[in-house]
Amino acid sequence: MVWRPWVAESTAAAGSLFTEAQAEYQAALAEAPREEEKERQLALLRSGLDQAHAAVAAQRRQALAAEADQLARDSFDQAQARQVEGDGLASRKELAAAARAYRDAAEGYAAAERRARAARSVK
Repeated sequence: MVWRPWVAESTAAAGSLFTEAQAEYQAALAEAPREEEKERQLALLRSGLDQAHAAVAAQRRQALAAEADQLARDSFDQAQARQVEGDGLASRKELAAAARAYRDAAEGYAAAERRARAARSVK
């Protein structure tokens, strides 16, 4: 058999590349569950944000129907400011904080609605 040094070098290089590829594959296998968990958490945050956004929109409509924007202006304006804050947080992808702001705004609109109904009943 004839000694061919380039064959030995090629075999060693191939073995090294295989070992490196195998290590990268193992690392990717280990990372996959973490990525799946991140995606699951993100989906939960988005779902919570969507629910909070829908709730604040519905509560705002109810407050407007009760004329809270006129009869309980200060409470209505505070709720609206919190809703605008939530919109800004959502646009910056701060989903949990945006959902909290929307929930706060919905509570504020509900309070404004109650105050408006009370003011109307006094008249």
